[in-house]
Amino acid sequence: MYYKQLVLAIILISLSICVTAQFDSLGLNTPWNEGTLNLSDHSTLSGFIQYNDKQSVVKFRRQIDDDSEEKTLDESDIQEMHYFDSENSVNRRFATFDYYQDDSGTKGYVLFEIIEEFRNFAVVSRYSSVSALVKRSSRLNTISSIAFGYSPHYTAHQINYKRKAGYKQTGDLFIVDQEGQVSLLLRVYEIEKNNGKQKKVSAIGKFQPRFNESLFRKHANDYWEALEDYIMERKLNLEDRMDVIDVLNFYGRLESKEDK
Repeated sequence: MYYKQLVLAIILISLSICVTAQFDSLGLNTPWNEGTLNLSDHSTLSGFIQYNDKQSVVKFRRQIDDDSEEKTLDESDIQEMHYFDSENSVNRRFATFDYYQDDSGTKGYVLFEIIEEFRNFAVVSRYSSVSALVKRSSRLNTISSIAFGYSPHYTAHQINYKRKAGYKQTGDLFIVDQEGQVSLLLRVYEIEKNNGKQKKVSAIGKFQPRFNESLFRKHANDYWEALEDYIMERKLNLEDRMDVIDVLNFYGRLESKEDK
């Protein structure tokens, strides 16, 4: 009897861990952070913000206690959002821009995180909503009737399919010009498996990262030659998100030197 209860307890704990990991893949455990929302109706909300970028959901509370009323906002209702990210100890700033989302086929005002602001353009970031990912593989098996002594001889082909489910999300960087036009600069795919572990697949199969070098050259203008030297010297990869941000930081330093 004790053995059966122990086995049942282990099974329940395992199921709980799996369910929690799957929920984490959807961002349901996103923490609350203190910050401010400037809305499109020119009103302001100050309190605690939960921004779930895996489902593109913004929630607001005046207080963090359980009795505080929770409000869910549409991204199009927000002009600006900023809060202190307690997990990473950094202030984060967001603004909405009119943009066509190719993952959903919709156009409208959506939130972008402001990464860098320069004289003539800004670089912003956005993670797409998480979508289900199913990978399918096939294997061709050849079975000959000769092996079984049958006549007439024939060859049969058997195809086996294997499916692996997970979650897919793109982490994108964009350039916003002085007219507010948003253009994709870098797209990197990420997969989060059901066990909660993230794995970047930027160099696997169809999940190749895409960096828009011509767009970057256009906005870098006279600084492009210096940027190329910096990239070569440090052996940076412009299909890696952090390396691109490193280059952008260097670009900012070049502008600052000229301004002095």
